[in-house]
Amino acid sequence: MSYEIIPQAPRYEMDQRGIVRNRETGYVLKWQLSKHNTKIMTLRTDAGKKIIISQPHMLWLLHGEITSKTRPVPVVISKGTRSLSFDSLKQCAVFLDEVTHLTFMGVWYHLARRHKTIVDWDVHYCY
Repeated sequence: MSYEIIPQAPRYEMDQRGIVRNRETGYVLKWQLSKHNTKIMTLRTDAGKKIIISQPHMLWLLHGEITSKTRPVPVVISKGTRSLSFDSLKQCAVFLDEVTHLTFMGVWYHLARRHKTIVDWDVHYCY
């Protein structure tokens, strides 16, 4: 894999897999998850200023790859002895919209904020 220099922070370079390393030391940096579930990293410019970049943005900028900024979050909900699993928050919201007094957007509001209980349903987010 070839590394490309990050224009905003020339001390660092990134390959097509999203691995970022310091050009001088070869030290590989770790991505962090933002509150919106996107991989982000804080880097320093040559002037010493801190910048925050996202992995999808950098992959697009350096390699022309468009990636999804979010990934589906599997969810398991339970009520009493009943337990259901969903591949995404959207699927869960559609179900809870039908079985509760909340609208789809009302359920989505709770799911997006990772509430542990919605109406009488216990919610478990699988990351």
